[in-house]
Amino acid sequence: MSYRAMSSSSAFLQKEIPPAAWIALILIVLFVILLNYGLWSAWKKRRSQNYDVILKASRAMRHPFENENQQLVELSRQVAKFKEPGSGKEDDSKPAGGDSSRSRS
Repeated sequence: MSYRAMSSSSAFLQKEIPPAAWIALILIVLFVILLNYGLWSAWKKRRSQNYDVILKASRAMRHPFENENQQLVELSRQVAKFKEPGSGKEDDSKPAGGDSSRSRS
């Protein structure tokens, strides 16, 4: 390569970049950085949600009736509130008139 060819290429590199080009270049760089950050955070959030789904599925496999058991415990607690303490009766569902299985004649 001749000296003349090198001097013309270096002259091209030494030209001053206009302010509008600097602004455009900075905006492009910011756009790329923000785009990468947005993609990375969305990927990280989705990955943590997938992990939560896996945890819920493994818990459901280990305790398949956990939700139903919790509902039964809550129902039992609410029924216990309705029972009167010290009533002496074991079964409150029997009618007061005696045994209903006898036939009337």
